[in-house]
Amino acid sequence: MTEIQLGQIAKDKSKNDDVKTFGQKMIDDHTKAGDALKQVATQKSITLPDKVNATQKATIARFRNCQEKRLIGLICPRWSRITPP
Repeated sequence: MTEIQLGQIAKDKSKNDDVKTFGQKMIDDHTKAGDALKQVATQKSITLPDKVNATQKATIARFRNCQEKRLIGLICPRWSRITPP
């Protein structure tokens, strides 16, 4: 859940096409993985959390409130040298 929200923030906030693409990939990949996990959990009668915890909320808030350069560094530290447009 957290990674999907972080991907959406990256996609919405960034002006960098690579970051936007990576954000969409996070959304797609983690949605697919989450769906597969839900299927297995249902088969095994396991209840998964349906909301993010306090630590995850703090991470999401940190992403939501940061500037472009910092957002890039949080998403992928190797990209921290990218200059925002």
